[in-house]
Amino acid sequence: MKQNENPEEGILCIWNPSDDRFARLDELIDEIDKNPDSTARGIWSVAQKYKQMQAGKRVFLLRLGVEPKGLVGSGRIVRDGVHKGRHYDSKKAEEGLTTNYIDVLWDFLSREPIITKEELLQNDIGDEKLWRTQGSGVTIKSEILAKLEDFWNARRGSFERDRYRHLTADDMTPVIGVAELAGELSDLLINLEGDAPILIGVFGKWGRGKTFLFKQIWNYPKSRDHFYRVDFHAWKFQKTPALWGYLYEAIALKYYDSATNIIDKRLRSLRLNWNRESKWDILYFLTTFVLGAFYVILQSKIEVPGWLNLILGGFVSLNILSSLTSALLKTWEKQSSKAKEIYRKYTKKLSYAQLLGIQAEVQKELKVLMETWIRKDDRGGIKNRVLLFVDDLDRCSEGTIIEVVDSLRVMLEDETIAKRMVVVVAVDESILKRAISLKYDKLFSGQPTKINKLTREYFDKLFLASIKLGKLNKGERETIFDALTRGKTEKVSKEIEKSTENTYRRTLTSRGIVQEGEEIDDLDYESFLKTGSVPTKEKAHRNSNEQQKSSTKFEISVAEREALKESISNLDELTPRQIRIFYLRYVLGRDFLKSLKKLRVWTNEDIKVLCSMLEFLNDKDVLKKSVSEYLEEEYSKDNSEYASLWKRLLIPGKKENFLQVLEIVVPY
Repeated sequence: MKQNENPEEGILCIWNPSDDRFARLDELIDEIDKNPDSTARGIWSVAQKYKQMQAGKRVFLLRLGVEPKGLVGSGRIVRDGVHKGRHYDSKKAEEGLTTNYIDVLWDFLSREPIITKEELLQNDIGDEKLWRTQGSGVTIKSEILAKLEDFWNARRGSFERDRYRHLTADDMTPVIGVAELAGELSDLLINLEGDAPILIGVFGKWGRGKTFLFKQIWNYPKSRDHFYRVDFHAWKFQKTPALWGYLYEAIALKYYDSATNIIDKRLRSLRLNWNRESKWDILYFLTTFVLGAFYVILQSKIEVPGWLNLILGGFVSLNILSSLTSALLKTWEKQSSKAKEIYRKYTKKLSYAQLLGIQAEVQKELKVLMETWIRKDDRGGIKNRVLLFVDDLDRCSEGTIIEVVDSLRVMLEDETIAKRMVVVVAVDESILKRAISLKYDKLFSGQPTKINKLTREYFDKLFLASIKLGKLNKGERETIFDALTRGKTEKVSKEIEKSTENTYRRTLTSRGIVQEGEEIDDLDYESFLKTGSVPTKEKAHRNSNEQQKSSTKFEISVAEREALKESISNLDELTPRQIRIFYLRYVLGRDFLKSLKKLRVWTNEDIKVLCSMLEFLNDKDVLKKSVSEYLEEEYSKDNSEYASLWKRLLIPGKKENFLQVLEIVVPY
């Protein structure tokens, strides 16, 4: 392999999540997670003009197209030159088109940027031109690359030290049919057109995955071709004026952000204000100014023909006459207020627009914004619309919930807005039902049948269509857990998995590596569980940093995965979010317990005890009674399966450690 003769320069490739390379990136990320050396080899497309790609050159991957924009990956070219291949765009590939690729060994990839475009500019790394490039394969100059490498390595180190990031990230692979459902809903939203209000409901309990589903809808390529996405978090501003001000600002911000460059952004501002304000004032001012200036300049330079002098002079005279008339009218207004009052009394049109409130004002401004932004094509149709996602509505008070959904429905009654906007509302249907019931509680007090009927009719009036994300069954809970821990589970054989601390201790003692009762090193023990090898006396405790580095590749063992899956299977009411919380509590509890001197070695018995205790505490109200009180009470029972397990597996002195740590990791 020919080494790069100019290693100080790098290559910048781009990735847009809306194109067909999204699936390929997922495959590469999974490969990095599985490979022991944390790398993945794969090709990436580059523009045709960038043909001289040398092996060894540094490559960075920049995410564009969706916010946040920034760097998501790094690697090195492993083969000289650019190579032709099938086009990554499936439609172009069907037409027989090809594109250019480079062969890269990726050492880090993420779906979300670990350094944003704004951070790069703030730290004086490159310029706007570099980070908004639309061509893959751009050269990163040596002075920029040096600074970028330092910043990237520091941020990447911080990123990789965050062992629990995947528990809160929204880029988990969709399972249990979510991707298929998202695709169907995307097609539905695209094909729902017309003047009628389009308000779609996505129902489900808190943590059931409503927001995750919407993100999968947006990741569906067709969605990005037909919509502009706007997120509206209703709970942020629950007072009426602020709420509707926030709605307008959210949509207006997307209007400006969808501009391709700074000039386009300024032009968008000009167009919006042009449509908002009276056009005649500015036209009259500009025409008067231009013609007046032209007339004065022309007269001073050349002899103006009589006919042109008559036209321009007449216009200027008309302008002067207009100004005089305006002054006379102002004088008449002051002197003839009585006549003016009589005139207005018999010619005025009654209007109480000033009493309609903030929603009417926002709707009026929103109508202008939507007409300016989303214009009709030559056939009178509209290609792109706004997809407004209303989230966190069920965090608001009942009164605010009703006010928001009613107002959104009324807003969509405006034909101009309805043609250009689709609204998706994610809400817990039981909370929305309670809010509707409270609205009519006094009217139908003591008449539950009528209230229920009215609630159903209210739902029908609000939503054109709706879906519900129901309770997870056992198989679905297990599938979600598998997706959550993909690439995080240690690969060990069944024989090694059966090894215990006692077996290990006896082996060390019989070989004279440790004395009877001497404390063993937990890193050596973890290495033994992974490989089956026993350290020599000389190597037993050396270079613990290297052992730590090699032993933290995976987050949980096979035994832990099976115990956790069993507990999650037993808990019927868990939502996807609660599965993450349960898993995080286990990992935190285990790591806290392992940090205690008496529990530096983590056994299969410890795994079963911690999982069962977390399972037992899952539905307990620890705000009323402490964790220790619940566990001690259960521990004292003779007929409890949990207590029987704990008494059998917990060695003396460990119970207090478990209670102490569980008080920390189960706060509610």
